[in-house]
Amino acid sequence: MKALIAISGGVDSAVSAALLLEKGYEVEAVHMKLSASSSELADAERVAKALAIPLRILDFSAFFESHIIQYFLASYSSGETPNPCFLCNRLVKFGKLAEYAQEEGFQKIATGHYAGTALHSNGRYSIVQAVDTKKDQSYYMGAVQEATIRFLEFPLTNVTKEETRKIAANLNLSVSQKKDSQEICFIENDYRDFLQQRKLPLHPGRVLFSNGAVAGNHQGREMFTIGQRRGLGIGGFPEPMYVAGIDAQGDIQIAPEPDLWHSTVRLGSLHFQKLDPNKRDIDFAFVKIRYNAALQLATVQFHGDEVMLSSEGFWAPAPGQAAVAYDESGAILFSGIIQGIK
Repeated sequence: MKALIAISGGVDSAVSAALLLEKGYEVEAVHMKLSASSSELADAERVAKALAIPLRILDFSAFFESHIIQYFLASYSSGETPNPCFLCNRLVKFGKLAEYAQEEGFQKIATGHYAGTALHSNGRYSIVQAVDTKKDQSYYMGAVQEATIRFLEFPLTNVTKEETRKIAANLNLSVSQKKDSQEICFIENDYRDFLQQRKLPLHPGRVLFSNGAVAGNHQGREMFTIGQRRGLGIGGFPEPMYVAGIDAQGDIQIAPEPDLWHSTVRLGSLHFQKLDPNKRDIDFAFVKIRYNAALQLATVQFHGDEVMLSSEGFWAPAPGQAAVAYDESGAILFSGIIQGIK
C-alpha cells in the first residue's frame, strides 16, 4: 500500500515516516512549502535521505497566503480572534495535500500529528484523541472533511512524545532532539509584530469597564484578544483585569476574571465528523473552546446552521475561535466557529 507522508522537518513527522516503513507501507514523503520564509526544507531532506525514501516538494505558498494568511489578517481586522491552524488543516494539510495524494495514486495520507481516526457504527469516520493527551492535536482537526478521514494515517496515535524522541534517537535521526515547532508556523514571535509587518490598518478606541466607564485609550483593537491580561496599558486595580470583549467600533471592554465566564456559546460554520448531519441526534457533548482548554460537558441544541452549547461556564470564549465537540470516547462529533456568547 502506498502512503504519502507530510514531513515538516521535525521529529514527529520523521518518526511517523519510520513507523510507516516498519508497517510495510511503500512510503514517499512530501514537504509542503507554505511561506516564503520556510526554513524547514533542509531538515526534511536529511530525514528523507536517512530513511531512504523519496521526497517531493510542493509549493503551496500562494494558496496558503490567499486562504490562510489573508483570513488571519481579515479576522483580526474585524475584531475576531482567528484560528489559522484549524483552517489550515482543513484546506491545506488535509485539503490540497489530500487531493494531490489521491490524484497521484496514494492509498494513505500520513502526518506526524498526535491524533487518530475511527470508523463508527453509523458508517462515518472521525478524528479521535491520541493516547498522549498532553500532546493531543485532534482539536485542530475538528473541521477536516469526514470523507477525507478514511484515507488518513496517524502513526503516533498510541505513541507518547517521550517515546517518539527515543525512537528518533535509536534511528540516529538528526532531528531527535529538535525543539517542537511553534503553534502558528508563520509567526516567529508575537502575532502583533506580524500584523505590523503586514501593515494591517489599526482601529484605535477606548478601554471600557463593563459599566461603560472609560479606563483609557488604546492604539488598535487588533492588538488584543479576549482573555488577555498583560499589555493592557492600564493598572492600579485591586484585582487583575482581562480583555472581556472587542466591539466593531474599536472599543475593548475589560473586566475581572469572574466576568469572563459565560454559560452559552453560539457556533456557526459547522463541520460534522462522527455525528450524522442529517440526524443530529445528540443532547450532550464534551467540548473544547480552545486547544489548551479542558473538555467540558455541555448541552447541545441545533438551530438550522447554528448550534448553541451550554455548560456550567466557558472561560473567555472568543468569537472567531473554534469549538470542537467530542463524545465520551474521544471521537470528534462536530465542530464550529464561535459566533456569539451569553
